[in-house]
Amino acid sequence: MIDALPVWWLEYLSLVSKVLAELETHLGVADRVLAEFVTELGRRSAPTADFEAKLRENGGDLPDYLVRYLHTVITAILRCPAQNPTPVAGREYQAKWPRREDGGGG
Repeated sequence: MIDALPVWWLEYLSLVSKVLAELETHLGVADRVLAEFVTELGRRSAPTADFEAKLRENGGDLPDYLVRYLHTVITAILRCPAQNPTPVAGREYQAKWPRREDGGGG
């Protein structure tokens, strides 16, 4: 089964686990859905200021150092669509994991 999973999906799962660990360490919150949400916001936000603004719009009042760190980690592993001149990976991701009607991911 593991052989059938694409590398990008394993990288994504690893990243979500990293974000989850950081949220738990710094905020005491261990919520995988929140970690996926934060990861997606970071992936879709090219500059850190946009990421911070999107977090605040959605009720996330995180310390500045944590926002910068999470955005750095997210963009290092998953390139933002705004930074990707050929968004093939983004289309592939959306095709395999479309948004649910209830607003959740995956």
